[in-house]
Amino acid sequence: MRLTAMALFVAACGKPAPHLYLLPDAPAPIDAPSCSPTAAPTVPAADLSTCDVLAQTGCQPGEKCTWIHDGIGRIGCVPSGRGELGCACSYGAVGTTGYDDCEPGLMCLGVCKSICDLNGGAPMCDATHVCARYDGLLGPLGQAAAAGVCDLTCDPLADNDLLGSGASSSACGSNAGCYGVPQTLAPTHFACSVEIHSALVHRSPCTTANGCAGSNAPYLNGCASGYMPLLADQTGSTQIDCVAVCKPGNTYLGNSGTQSAAGQSPHTCTTADARGSFDTTTDGDHCMYSWRFEIDSTGHFTRSPTSDTVGFCVNHSKYRYDSNGDGVIDGNDATMPPCESLPLTAPSGQPTAGDLGCVDTATAGTLPTTRLFPQ
Repeated sequence: MRLTAMALFVAACGKPAPHLYLLPDAPAPIDAPSCSPTAAPTVPAADLSTCDVLAQTGCQPGEKCTWIHDGIGRIGCVPSGRGELGCACSYGAVGTTGYDDCEPGLMCLGVCKSICDLNGGAPMCDATHVCARYDGLLGPLGQAAAAGVCDLTCDPLADNDLLGSGASSSACGSNAGCYGVPQTLAPTHFACSVEIHSALVHRSPCTTANGCAGSNAPYLNGCASGYMPLLADQTGSTQIDCVAVCKPGNTYLGNSGTQSAAGQSPHTCTTADARGSFDTTTDGDHCMYSWRFEIDSTGHFTRSPTSDTVGFCVNHSKYRYDSNGDGVIDGNDATMPPCESLPLTAPSGQPTAGDLGCVDTATAGTLPTTRLFPQ
């Protein structure tokens, strides 16, 4: 999501937002309780009467309302399972017994997860979880457009294995990551999900060809752990790239403290702390504060817990801004200048460190009223 602009943010207004995607061979349970063994359903899903998957109404006693993976993606009534919240689960065969063995009100996505209302109604997730929409597990979360599942919240810096060493301590478990992109309609959040492609790192293309994107938008968890499908490859490009998260630090002209254009250790935009293709020249990858992506087209800023603590690696040499003030971004405009060259205040029409997200909101003072990247 994201002065008049430079690149393209993938979850932009008027463009499909990235959904999560879960492979059928999901990772081991996350924070699983003591679970009793369950088995894949053996009774065909015969009762396809209309029911409400959020309210769990419209079904007979002993049944639940859930998604039927029959190639169509319908919702209907099926025998209730006994898989408990957080426990491993399974599906029956697509087309015959294509539903999961979780209890009513839960859905199998690697483990049994609580079904929730994406619009903020009931049922809601607890304070440690967020409601997320998934796509691609034997069919979409289809006809119940308001329904998602509760995913565990996490820290995108502490709970991502950016180096791919497998040694990082993560609240998300193995083969998983902490995913999220800046939001403007609600506070940005990050949540645990399965890692689809461990090799798609900083500046890797996120495309349908490599399985990182669906037909309408990239998958939020299509990149490796610690990398998000955030920006176009460069101004004017339609290719979306995976972008590394980083720990930002104030960087501006005349800063008497430590300049942190590439971010702060151990989460810098360099190969010391992350994988991928990083440009370490002055005009290269800068760790841009995520708050700069949380300003909408009207200038409204939706602050989040990570606005001033989490950043994204943005290669300044790749993106242009409206330097001539004509309202469009084209070849006549200048590329983004290095953060170290930008003052905190400047004459009208000249960019400041705050305009480009080079400093935190307190240091920026008056925040920009225009988006940095177009939606």
